Amino acid sequence: MANEQSFEQFFESELTPALQPLEKQRKELVKKITITCGGIAIVAIVIAIFLIVNSANLMLLLFFVIGSFALGAFLIKRMSSEYVFSFKTLVVEPIIQYISPDLTYSPKSGISESRFRASEIFRHSIDRYHCEDLIQGPVEQTHINFSELHAEYKTESRDSKGHRQTNWHTIFKGLFFIADFNKYFKGRTFVLPDSAEKLFGRFGQKIQEIGKSHGKLVKLEDPDFEREFAVYSTDQVEARYILSPALMRRLLKFKNKTGEKVYFSFTGGEVNIGISSTKNRFEPKLFSTVLNIELAREFVEDLQMALDVVDDLNLNTRIWTKE
Repeated sequence: MANEQSFEQFFESELTPALQPLEKQRKELVKKITITCGGIAIVAIVIAIFLIVNSANLMLLLFFVIGSFALGAFLIKRMSSEYVFSFKTLVVEPIIQYISPDLTYSPKSGISESRFRASEIFRHSIDRYHCEDLIQGPVEQTHINFSELHAEYKTESRDSKGHRQTNWHTIFKGLFFIADFNKYFKGRTFVLPDSAEKLFGRFGQKIQEIGKSHGKLVKLEDPDFEREFAVYSTDQVEARYILSPALMRRLLKFKNKTGEKVYFSFTGGEVNIGISSTKNRFEPKLFSTVLNIELAREFVEDLQMALDVVDDLNLNTRIWTKE
């Protein structure tokens, strides 16, 4: 990241001219949203009172309240979509160029579902998939692609009255990376969060071996690493070759740095990395001024954290050559 003074200069000279008209657009949008949601709230309160006075079924009342909130959320998202895109184009993209002119940014694109599936980290069928904020390009010698994405599956059930209910469940939500590893892997190796051993100790090691579709469990000689991760591979020898003591330390340090669940797979000639997160990065805060250097600095920090993956995992050190 550039030094503090140069970032302040960049904010004043490059971002402020774009932020001033955006701030005006934001205020007008907030006014429209306030009027629209206020109208929905008034109508919702009147109808709710009517339902209560007429002793309406509690479930009907609850359904109506939830529906009113959902309608409000839908309208806010729809009304703000143009503003959000303008913000990403006029603010986020220049910040990315400030960090690295070699990177490209596509706010409406992301890691495709087919590439996400190809990582083989998450085996569940996907019923709904959304991705955005694709950033790609070289970080020194390593080419990297990453974006935010949300993959879900659905289940259907019926309540006591036979009404069908659809429930959505998250498979993965967060940042997903694909980076060149400069080594072609003959097998497939997976480093996954290990909840079983942390909860059940040695008994958890037995649980790890049951019902896994990622290959055979790989036992390694690093107790700190194995407390956090379970490793599976279709090639035990190659897995131990990839997961050197130095790389295991780096993966563990990276996990601790993010403070989130992290997933890795080594397939083909790439390393795939998933960082679970509920944070929606690179989005403007609708009800806060955009004329704030701290907001811009937060975007810089989020982007720098993502790009630091290359250094954190030492991907630019070419200890192998591709075969």
